[in-house]
Amino acid sequence: MELPFLSHFRARRRKAKLQQVLRLATPSTALALQEVRGSVPELEAILRPLAGKRAIFASLVPGSAAGGVVTILPACPSTCGSLRAVPVVPGRVLRTTWTDGPKQWIHWNVHNYDLSDPDLRRVESLFRRDTLAAAAAPALVSLVAAGDRNFPHDGASRTRLSDSDDHDAQRLRHHAPPRLHRLLAPLTFLQGPEYTHFAAAPASLANLDRIYVSYPRWQLLQLQVSDLSSASPVAYHLSDHIPVAIGLASRAPLPGASRPIPRWVAASPRLPPPP
Repeated sequence: MELPFLSHFRARRRKAKLQQVLRLATPSTALALQEVRGSVPELEAILRPLAGKRAIFASLVPGSAAGGVVTILPACPSTCGSLRAVPVVPGRVLRTTWTDGPKQWIHWNVHNYDLSDPDLRRVESLFRRDTLAAAAAPALVSLVAAGDRNFPHDGASRTRLSDSDDHDAQRLRHHAPPRLHRLLAPLTFLQGPEYTHFAAAPASLANLDRIYVSYPRWQLLQLQVSDLSSASPVAYHLSDHIPVAIGLASRAPLPGASRPIPRWVAASPRLPPPP
């Protein structure tokens, strides 16, 4: 899930945002928060209800116009391996890993805003290494990349609304550097809401906040993917970005008679194992 900045100069809105974070931070949820303003002590005070219940990692830049990023994960008991977070770009890109023996789950919280060329090179190097590791051993290494890309999905564009709020108004092209598209190309984009961001001037909509995963096709066929987002960017009053929520669950096994390949075929020693 992805939620825009938590802090706000209006106490009422700040409280509403905190309540939304607390509702979203379930025991099975990974949260990527962005544009979080303030210091670490202030963040700890705000998120005190989650202390000891969730693992919270932050990369904040006090005084920055775009704030910082925070990743909230399910709490990890001592028997489940180790959690580690590294700010690849302070306040912009936070990489968190969960390691348990040979298994590794990698979470990237990316706010693609005002990244310099050296920042991008650093992200590219480490991100490409992670995607290659996930492709080489998909049963052992999983990669999730969530955040505000600040550019639409490849092939998409920004939609300008007319004075009558006509959602079929003209399309405005908004390209990202080709290197960013290439970086995400090996991953699968999990389709959420059609639009996640509303720009008041000019009145336009875009799908800037997205979640990508490294799961190969055979893994995705075993999962039920659902869009759990519930807000409209135009009507959402807490931010110009809406929270993006994608649910992943295991599919119930098909009855034997409904399976396209009989079980005895899959069990045959002549059938090579999956990659």
